[in-house]
Amino acid sequence: MVWFGENLLEAAWLAANNATKECDLFFSIGTSAMVHPAKTLPLLAHKRRACVVQINTTPTELNPVASYNLTGMAGEILPALYQAAFGPEN
Repeated sequence: MVWFGENLLEAAWLAANNATKECDLFFSIGTSAMVHPAKTLPLLAHKRRACVVQINTTPTELNPVASYNLTGMAGEILPALYQAAFGPEN
């Protein structure tokens, strides 16, 4: 996680960029999707035809390219997605 105004560590940025180039599913969670260079990652995933899922409380510039826009609190949506994928006993 990076807070607004913080610099990205170069190694972390390279790892995120490389992972994005390899992913089939990309989650963008709780971000404005407006700050460079991080805003380029979901766009790169979309360009590579990965499924882009945005979880946010408000619409962002990412809405038109996201495969799914889930509106709400990440703390509520992520547990529900986990249970749907892996079952309630996990």
